Amino acid sequence: MKKRFLTITMAIIIMAGCSGVLPNKERVVAESQELAVMAASPLVFVDGKSIEIQSYNVGGYNFFKLRDLAMALRGTFKEVGVDYNSEKRTILVSKGQPYEPIGGELNFSAVETPVTVVPSVDLFRVDGINADVSAYNIDGYNYFKLRDLGKALDFGVSWDAATRRVVIETNKSYQDSWQQESFGIQAYGHVEYFQENLANRLSGTSSERETEAYILSEIKKSGFDDRQIGKQPFTYVKQDGLTYQSRNLILTIAGQGNQEIIVGAHYDSINSHGADDNGSGLAVLLETAARLVDKELPFTVRFVFFGAEENGIFGSPVFVNSLTAEEKKNILLMVNLDSILAGDRPYIIGGDYQKNGQVTQTWAAERAKKTADELGLEMFLDTELEPRHLLLMSDQGPFREAGIPYVFFLAGNLDYYPEDPYRQTKELGVIMNSPQDDLALINRTFPGRAEDRLSAYSRLLYHFLLEMEGPQS
Repeated sequence: MKKRFLTITMAIIIMAGCSGVLPNKERVVAESQELAVMAASPLVFVDGKSIEIQSYNVGGYNFFKLRDLAMALRGTFKEVGVDYNSEKRTILVSKGQPYEPIGGELNFSAVETPVTVVPSVDLFRVDGINADVSAYNIDGYNYFKLRDLGKALDFGVSWDAATRRVVIETNKSYQDSWQQESFGIQAYGHVEYFQENLANRLSGTSSERETEAYILSEIKKSGFDDRQIGKQPFTYVKQDGLTYQSRNLILTIAGQGNQEIIVGAHYDSINSHGADDNGSGLAVLLETAARLVDKELPFTVRFVFFGAEENGIFGSPVFVNSLTAEEKKNILLMVNLDSILAGDRPYIIGGDYQKNGQVTQTWAAERAKKTADELGLEMFLDTELEPRHLLLMSDQGPFREAGIPYVFFLAGNLDYYPEDPYRQTKELGVIMNSPQDDLALINRTFPGRAEDRLSAYSRLLYHFLLEMEGPQS
């Protein structure tokens, strides 16, 4: 992919008390800020035919002009008509209607700098119904997020990592193409977004709240509704003696069985990019939830995005303590994902280490390892970490203390235990909770590792949840 970085001026639109179409007098340019984007010339294939199309990469996603895309879809199963109501500032798209060119479509030109970018305030309607499609107006033209267009118009969109090309397939639905896309692609896109836009996600700060908003936005884009989403606010006291606020976010996907599986990852970080700790675990949760939106699950799954982990593990105890004894008993197991991107080895950890040296409750970790083996994934099983203190330093701890079986996904290097218990890599040493938790540094030091780890854990978690059986099976 050919790309070059641009410095663009972004005008922030203030929408005070308004929704939908904004009259010109209510569209206020409040401030300007510099925003790093990429002018992209990706390889784009529509039903196997290569098409050159102008695009921008914003936040890790491709944005295209609607009329360029409509021209590319002309004569296919998913052809659309396009019109514009200037009085109501509304874009009108009609599925199955012939596209009438106006001239200038698919006219690829070099990008000059600087370019002016503002969020588009035009309404977007498909067959008379409002559609949620992200868009920016770039130098006077609306550019739309390709994946949102695929979802709204129901055509297949995927990214072929091997050939580095965008693939559009009009004989597939959007959901089908999403399910067939390589595991970890979406997770890596999330991590890139955290790296560039949501670093320093310190608990109790505006950055943590912005991350919370991102999680909720991505959940809803995946097709979940408000009835499936819960918010659990809580307060806690840091070492500075001050009281802070945070929230756990809970997404519930109903299953066929009566029991529940809890899948968790914390979304705060220390004062770093937090790509590994714990952008990686959060990213895999978001991708897996999206893949399971329409699936029939053997058990109900609750994805819990924990707040305030880094300053003493506050979010997960709040969640566990909110459960009744009967609700705790109904939990089949808990899966926790923390720092899975950078370590030398991908681990599956589980088991309750007893004072007499025996280890109990290993079945869940052993089942996860069996799933990994069946998928051909190289994972390392460790059921004897307890009472090593590393196990106590993440969100599965409160569940273990409540007698709930758990599986802990973690990438590290336990060969250095006990002399250097937190060391994850031979080359960089400790990455979590350090300035080295930087996706750019990790990629330079370990080319391909981030993609491989996210792919492996995304694939494992998806199949583990979809194929889960009880402990006696």
